[in-house]
Amino acid sequence: AAQLDEARAPVEPRKWGSCALVGNSGLLRLAEFGGSINSHDTVLRVNQAPTFGYSRRVGTKVTHRIFNRLWTRAYYSNQSQKKNKAMEQYPLEANMTILITRATLKEYGQLAAQLAETRADVLAARLSSRAVSMAQPILEKYRERLCRSGYGPYKGLNVPSSGWVAANMMMQLCTSVSVYGFGVEGMSKVSRGLPTGLETDGLDQVTSRNITYHYFVGMGARKEGNDVHSFDNEEKAFEALGNEGYLTFCRWRQGDTEHNWRCGCQDVTGITCLPRVIPATEDPNIDCYPGTDCAIDEARIRLQKLKEQAAFDPKAAEAMAKLGEGVAAVSGGKRGRRSSRDEEVQREMAHLQELEASSRFDEDLMQRMSETERARKEQEEEINREQIERLKLLNEQRELMQRQQKMLEMSRIPSPPPS
Repeated sequence: AAQLDEARAPVEPRKWGSCALVGNSGLLRLAEFGGSINSHDTVLRVNQAPTFGYSRRVGTKVTHRIFNRLWTRAYYSNQSQKKNKAMEQYPLEANMTILITRATLKEYGQLAAQLAETRADVLAARLSSRAVSMAQPILEKYRERLCRSGYGPYKGLNVPSSGWVAANMMMQLCTSVSVYGFGVEGMSKVSRGLPTGLETDGLDQVTSRNITYHYFVGMGARKEGNDVHSFDNEEKAFEALGNEGYLTFCRWRQGDTEHNWRCGCQDVTGITCLPRVIPATEDPNIDCYPGTDCAIDEARIRLQKLKEQAAFDPKAAEAMAKLGEGVAAVSGGKRGRRSSRDEEVQREMAHLQELEASSRFDEDLMQRMSETERARKEQEEEINREQIERLKLLNEQRELMQRQQKMLEMSRIPSPPPS
């Protein structure tokens, strides 16, 4: 009941602060918007899109996710509420809110109940059907205008995507909205290495070697969009809203390096949005930041968790108990033919020796990884300091040029005629 009451509670406009809406387009892998996305007060992501492994491209901050009916079902399982594999497999960040669209009240209730049981820090809120119905006419009317102006035809129907629904909602709730990762439906052709036929900043040059329809792989990533949506039409609508100042539409621009990391940045100096330097020892095209969310970091995190759990491992405790019983039996004079119990003790002793050897190896590995990471971070910090100084100098030069321009314009103003 509490979940339903909160979901129906009224929301005051403009209370979300600066907002970033992050879609799933593969074009995100061509830019470095991570810092700019993180600079917003509210960051809403669509469905199951991950951040781990892609922080360089999409940032790490998550305050909200919007689920369609398919992903509402995927996150809810028919298994025991205490063991939901979907919630372990897909992202579910701490203290965030899930906005559910198009799911039935029953499906919403199932997910809300499961979250209350297993993840009380996550709130599920079901959006009214009006959120969808109010977003649809805008797309229909704009598509008609595009067709009358000679654009199109566009693939797909007029059913608004979850991202379009979220954008319409956020324009009412946020002081500003920056949109990332939307467009292009032609990406389904890009994923196969085919020309798109769309004029989108040289996108035709992109091939399947470095881009996919979604920016991530696995986790239910698709090779092409759902035909009930028209992502080409939505992209044109986003572009029009951006041109009119209703939002900032951030998409990759070929050759515009600064735009491809600074678009939508909420820091006027741009310093906090600067991309981190990728060490020369790493692949320059990686999507993660070494030391934060790359595969080796995930392995290190899992290794540390395993080491912490080892002290409470029931199997290890059981093996030690069996070993104690065996030693007591031997010391009590039972030395004849080796019984099955003695053989079991020997196996447990061998197992414990393997655990000890593995533990020593893990400690050495962790120490080497720590030393390597420390050296890499020191190198990164030094390079980042140089970049920040260059950016400060650039900002100072821009301010100086603006002042000089104003002085020049003032000098051109004719003096008033003598009275």
